[in-house]
Amino acid sequence: MVKFLARILSRDEKVCPWWLAWTFDNPLRTWLHDPQTILGPFIAEGMTVSDIGCGMGYFSVAMAKMAGPKGNDGRASPETLSRQNSPPSTLS
Repeated sequence: MVKFLARILSRDEKVCPWWLAWTFDNPLRTWLHDPQTILGPFIAEGMTVSDIGCGMGYFSVAMAKMAGPKGNDGRASPETLSRQNSPPSTLS
């Protein structure tokens, strides 16, 4: 049991554990990771911004709002990039 808990709680894992996923969209997250505070000094209206490895897009949405309607946002995750580079499906 100790080994099991150690494996679950280990921070050496590359993927976030399933039981921690609820924190990504939690409204309380803005207290710790406020996108405006973190990214505000670096993003101005009209800029082109890109969030590489965007995951669920927590910062992507905030970056797009900061760039405004004249800005441009691009989001890329390994999943979308691999789909874009794969040959078209022959299934109909």
